[in-house]
Amino acid sequence: MEKAERNSYVKGRIDAVIRKAVTDQLDYSNGILFNAIPENLFDKPAIDWTNEDQVKNVKNAISKFSENDISFSEIPHGQIGLSEKEYTILFNNGIVETFSPRVVRQTPINFPPKIRYVQVEAVVSQSMKFIDSLVDISENCYADKSSFTIFISLVGIKGVVFNATEKDYTTTKTYPENTLTFQLNKP
Repeated sequence: MEKAERNSYVKGRIDAVIRKAVTDQLDYSNGILFNAIPENLFDKPAIDWTNEDQVKNVKNAISKFSENDISFSEIPHGQIGLSEKEYTILFNNGIVETFSPRVVRQTPINFPPKIRYVQVEAVVSQSMKFIDSLVDISENCYADKSSFTIFISLVGIKGVVFNATEKDYTTTKTYPENTLTFQLNKP
């Protein structure tokens, strides 16, 4: 998949999240969306869902990201794993997508002025958990090994500030857009 195709694909997936077109079981007002696109898309399904050992490996890998019980069901072009807090889609072509809602936090009501913020350390922590899950999926679940380009998108963040507690820093201007996407090439 070429760079322009990848960017268009990720934009389409962000739009699907915003439109609540993926699943109606989660709060989509804001969250963090991960898309891992293999360097070479697979020609056949990446996972044999009839193989119990492979399914167990998938669930173990995803449990590194999701601390909740996951149930899988078939969707067009893959499988979706849903928990009470997030979803993970394993597409037949090897693309992995995970959405975890509620990346935006808010200062307590009795703490004026009320400020909406994104905790930088939480984004980094979730990103590392996703990458750990992706490594496990790639090594233990996919027959064809591939390197990935990872997109990390913060969705629903218009008007927030970014806070880094470890650096004792908060941005002074609010973020002007609804989404912010980072790209990691072959992490």
